[in-house]
Amino acid sequence: MKLAVYARDHYVCRYSHCRRCVVDERVFQALSALLPDTLPFHRNWKGGACHPLVWTSLASLEHVKPWSIGGDNSVENLITACTLCNYAKNSALVEQLGWKVDLSAAEGYGWEGLTPFLPALRALVLQ
Repeated sequence: MKLAVYARDHYVCRYSHCRRCVVDERVFQALSALLPDTLPFHRNWKGGACHPLVWTSLASLEHVKPWSIGGDNSVENLITACTLCNYAKNSALVEQLGWKVDLSAAEGYGWEGLTPFLPALRALVLQ
């Protein structure tokens, strides 16, 4: 479901104040395997164990209505967000923050989270 949401949103943070193009986690993992000292990555985004790019450019699955206050895992309640927006929003409602979710014009970005490079990156990792 996560990859379906990312594909629907074209790997763009859907908060209207941000709209940052984000990178698929699998791409970060492969790049980190190839360049561990240059681009360290921790699967749980552990502070100090990840490159700062992870905090600004990693795709994350976001609940528009937070799980903690009754939001569900339906595709309608899930959006792509950059990690920075995901952490900033936390368990607040978008209305409380004055944020808006914008799913319009996602196709116009032509961005795929660097996923077209995944096969080549994985092949390099296996070498």
